[in-house]
Amino acid sequence: MADDTQVFFARMIGDEPPLTRATAVELVQESQILQKLAPWEQISERELFRVVLPEESRYCTITGAMGEHFSLIAYRGERGLAHFEAQQARPFGHDIKTFFSNNDAVAVSFELAKDMRAEEKSMLAALGLKAGSGRRPLFHSFRPRYHPHPVNQPEGETLLECLRAVNYAWGQSRRWPGHYPTIRREDGGFILTVEDLPDSTPAPVKKIPDSMIEELKAHRPSDGRLELGVAWTASSVGGKNERAAVLRVAIAVDQRSGYVLEVQAAGPEKTDGELAAEILLGAVRKARGLPERIFVKDAEIKHALAPLQAAGIRVQQRESLPALEQAEEGLLGFLERR
Repeated sequence: MADDTQVFFARMIGDEPPLTRATAVELVQESQILQKLAPWEQISERELFRVVLPEESRYCTITGAMGEHFSLIAYRGERGLAHFEAQQARPFGHDIKTFFSNNDAVAVSFELAKDMRAEEKSMLAALGLKAGSGRRPLFHSFRPRYHPHPVNQPEGETLLECLRAVNYAWGQSRRWPGHYPTIRREDGGFILTVEDLPDSTPAPVKKIPDSMIEELKAHRPSDGRLELGVAWTASSVGGKNERAAVLRVAIAVDQRSGYVLEVQAAGPEKTDGELAAEILLGAVRKARGLPERIFVKDAEIKHALAPLQAAGIRVQQRESLPALEQAEEGLLGFLERR
């Protein structure tokens, strides 16, 4: 049975280190403890537990206060904390980019059988658990620009430690007004302190490289105006059992004519700013002229293209870009129909 389970986890995870049966069993046990403690009945999603690990801290939030989605999510480091704060700034829902762009976390969620995919039910069956009528634990990891994926062994170990730590802290006290419970290992056990939360660190924005600026300068100036953007889709890129990346599409459109000059589909390797720079260079090559102005909607793209001022190009941010929005609508509609 154990060997069969290991083969099953290896098949689910692709080329990554598969979750061992021993770790999976412990994850289920600690998750069931959390489920019985039901901290979501007493705290909101805005409250955090800080779990200090050897490599870096994890910032854990409990969801379920609204009675809809019950989970523990452990965000990675100060950048993960920044992502959590960005999500909290949008209390009425998240767009695809806000959710996937910098999401770096491991999580356990408690799901009903009707909401599970076939492979998730198979994972529970491999551990001797039936989906049944109640909620059962599922374990996933999130990486920037990727869809959720079953945890691998290192991720499972991290999630297990976070579960143990939060279960311990909840057993010690259930209120920390104005502060955050911090749990760390000491002498083989946990200790709990109450501390202020550190400042979050947003993910750095990569700017357009000097080599690209020099190539752009080599083109003759024109009175052209471009609208640039990167559309995030619900589609995915990746082979069977591989970690599926979010499909993004970078588009450059001539503002006056609405003509699409350049389109590029992309996986997870590059940021939106890097994609926008590449799509700009392709559009300039095709048009054989350097635009006078570039219009973008996204602050990250504007920041990435800021060095273009040296080439005499103005980059402006606007809330609405009609030519770009029309091109995105047509392209995304085509992708949805495929």
